[in-house]
Amino acid sequence: MLKKLKRYSSNWQLYVMVLPAAIILLMNNYVAMFGLLIAFKNVNYTDGIFGSPWAGLSSIEGLIIIEIGNVFFEL
Repeated sequence: MLKKLKRYSSNWQLYVMVLPAAIILLMNNYVAMFGLLIAFKNVNYTDGIFGSPWAGLSSIEGLIIIEIGNVFFEL
């Protein structure tokens, strides 16, 4: 245990340099997931995003049907 701690403490500058990049990477990945959440909600601005009811797949269903129709017409 002491050897591992000594190894990590000897490279503390490396961890300080990696920390901002890791924070930015995590923020960019999870902010995109928030947009995915909005795609499946019937957003009511008085209730907020988290208080709004789920839309289910109805908002995506039309897009899928249009895309499948475009594939068959292009054949």
